[in-house]
Parts: sequence; structure tokens; C-alpha cells
Amino acid sequence: MARASGLSQSISQARSNIDSEIDALLHTPFAHLLGTNHNVTSSINQHQLCELVESLSSGVDEIDAIIKHLSQSKVRMQHAKKEHSRFLSVVIRVPDDVLSIIFKYVSRSYQIPVPPISLSRVCRRWRTVALADPKLWNSIHITAGSKRASSRCAEMISRSRLLPTHLFIHGVNTESMKAMEQNGVLAGLRDTCKGLQLSYNSRRTWAESVSFGELDNWLAQHFPNLESLSLLDCYLATWRFTNEEYDDSEVENDDVTGSPDIYRALSRLRNLHIEVAEENNPYRDPYRYEEEDGEEECQLLDFRRVFPFHFSNLRRLIVNHVAEDSFIVLDIVKFSVDFPNLEEFYLVSSRFSSSDITARTEPPVAAQGTARLPHLRLLSLQLEWDHPAYLIDTFHALTLPSLTDLTFSFTYQTHGSEQEIRAVEACLSRSQCPLRRLYIDTPRAKPWIDKWAIRLKETYPCLQVDAGESWRDFNHVKKSWYY
Repeated sequence: MARASGLSQSISQARSNIDSEIDALLHTPFAHLLGTNHNVTSSINQHQLCELVESLSSGVDEIDAIIKHLSQSKVRMQHAKKEHSRFLSVVIRVPDDVLSIIFKYVSRSYQIPVPPISLSRVCRRWRTVALADPKLWNSIHITAGSKRASSRCAEMISRSRLLPTHLFIHGVNTESMKAMEQNGVLAGLRDTCKGLQLSYNSRRTWAESVSFGELDNWLAQHFPNLESLSLLDCYLATWRFTNEEYDDSEVENDDVTGSPDIYRALSRLRNLHIEVAEENNPYRDPYRYEEEDGEEECQLLDFRRVFPFHFSNLRRLIVNHVAEDSFIVLDIVKFSVDFPNLEEFYLVSSRFSSSDITARTEPPVAAQGTARLPHLRLLSLQLEWDHPAYLIDTFHALTLPSLTDLTFSFTYQTHGSEQEIRAVEACLSRSQCPLRRLYIDTPRAKPWIDKWAIRLKETYPCLQVDAGESWRDFNHVKKSWYY
């Protein structure tokens, strides 16, 4: 503070001296003529004016020099101020272990992930912290076809120190996948990659060229230890079988379950997420649904076409159906046979609008037999039933002895609500499950929900019942898959 006070006094004194000198220069014999058109004819006066103008010019130059010097001094002081202010920053006082946790959080954000390489280039301390934590480098985001993908991937792999890695590939298409194979981008991940997310770029290209068998061969070749797989923005026709692998007679005969030995990679998966995009293909599919008036045509997408084999190892399944004008035909009994050890199942479809048909989900009209899923803890059916009978038949067939979390949607037809409630209650009673949370996905408030909640709590005292319009954040759900 003493130094600052001394500087202030010096500046004040210098300012006073400069003002005095300037006033002296400006006090001239011609001051009273300033602002007039007086014409100086005397040679003496002209000589005197020339000397005065030269003195004023010299004074202006000296002031410019002072200003330049002061500007440089100002820059130096601003830099010193900034550098000294850093010592007061909260971030600089954060311990290294806490800083490492922050790095993990920002680098694993699904919205705007910050590459750990960028974090390591901020300063020496940040680089030391980043390089010391191999877990910061085991989630690798690359863009398919990028020229820098190979070098960046190799750097991330080397710094992850053989930890299980998780690869996120954006902009996937046939050409980019072949290019990555040729460039050796995937070579270092063969033994360590446990999680893979493919965000598709060209649905039409993949729909013409990729089958389940081809996908499985590709995964088995490059990721033999894969446990978690996400396929985002893919068109369902992409995963249909070729004529050699699958035909319509197999659907009619209900014989579409393949041998796990055939699908080496897919049969080992524990977590699977498929985001079904709407059709982006000029050719119409032969399997379609036509409204009675003949105006609406919707594809019939049999669930077993998506998963035409036995998933005995699968624990968590997410199917996010955002395709428009289509039905997913789900036979819950056959589903329970194909996924016997499933623990979490999310099935989501686009919402129904009274002015515009978007996406609907159609279970079988009558489920033959019972569907027992002994390990299923979480069931989320956020979809639009086309008719109350489909919801009723589904819950009449289900037995879920381990269920703790249930989310589902009622139909919008008010006449079906009471029957739907009885079907759900019968399922819960038959299952004797330890239900702790029930969420009713509905865009409109329904008074009977509160009454129903009171009745349910007589059987489940700790039950939490909520209702409203919601949408699952699958990125949050999948954090346990990839991290």
C-alpha cells in the first residue's frame, strides 16, 4: 500500500508540473486573437509565430512520448495484476485429487465433452494431473474418417495404461469404417475395449450393406471383449437379415432364435442400446400397416427382426424408437424367452398427437402363455399403446418377481383406464415383487392416480408414486456402462 501511495503522489506531482508547462506554452501574445480571422502582416510577428508553432509541436511530441511510455507501464502493471490475481483464484487452490475428479466430469460430458488432451495443454500443473490419471484417457471420442483420428486414438490408448477403454465413434458410415480398419485406428483397442458407441451418419448406405451377421463379424474381429454397445441414429432396416440369414417363413414359424455360437460378439453383450431412426430410404418396405381409410401406411417392425437370436447374457436393454409412421410388434412371451436374464429394459417410442400420427407401439392382440422375467428389476414402457387391449394383454402375461421400478404409459382412451389398472395390479399381485417406485407417464393430470396410489401403498408402504410427462436421459442411464 505504501508503494501505491508513493506512485499516486508522484503521478499527481508530475501531472501538476505538466499542466504548468502546458499553460506556459499556451500563454502567448496572440491568445486574444485565437478564433478570429486576423491577418498577421508584420515580419516580426510572423517569425514569432513560427517559433511558437515549433515549440507547440515539440510539446505535442513530448506528450506523445510520455503517453507511449505510460501505456507501456500500464501494460506491465496490468500483466503484474493478472499474475498476482491468479494466487487468489479458487481453482489454483483445488487439490490435485479434486482437480482430477473435475477433469473426469468435464471430459465425460455427453453434451460438450472436453478432450483430456485439451485439458493437459492449459498449464504444467494441469498436464501433470491429467497424465497421472489413466482413467481420464480411457473414454475415446473420435470422428470416423478424421485424418487425426489415428494419432489421437493412439495417444489416448497409450495413456490409458491398459485400463478397460470405451470408444465413441461419431459419423459412422461404410467408407469411414473401412478407412479406420486400413489406418489401424482400432488395432490398439482389440484387447481393452469394453464399450462401443456408434453414431451413424448415412442410414441409407448402412441399410443397403449391413446385416446382423456382418455387424457381429466386425465386432468379433476388432472388439472380442466387448460388453456394452450403443447404436445411435440407425434405421431398423439396417439390422434386418439378408435372404441367407433370415426369411419370412421363420417369422411365421416363430423360429428365429439363432445359436449363440454363430454370433460370437453380440451374444456376449451385457448392455445394448439401439436408437431407431425414421426411414431415410426411397424404397418402401413390404411389411407395412395400412389404416382403414387407406391414407396412413406404417411399417410393421417385428421386435424379433431387431433381435433374431437368444441374448442369454444381456442384462440391460434400451430401445429408443423415434421413427415415425411405424409399429414395433412386441410379443412379450417370446421376449422373455429371448432375454431370460434381463435386469433393466427401456422401451420408448415417440408420443401420439391427435392431429398427426407419429409413432405407436403394438404388442400382440393376445399373448399366448406367460412371460416370466425373474431378474428384471426395472421396466420402463414409455410408449403410445394403440388400444387398451395391447397394454392389458402385455401385463396379463407378465410375471416380474424382482421388479422394483416400473414406468409405463396408459392409453389416452378414458374408457380403458379401469381395465388397465386392474391388469397392472394383477401383474404386481402375481409377481409378489418388492416394488419401490411407480411412475405413470402421462401428459395430462388424472385425478384417479392419487386414489390409486393410496390403494397401492396398502400393499407397498414404501412405494413412491409419481405421474407426469417425462423423457428418459439415456446418457445418464448409460454412465454405469461406460465409466
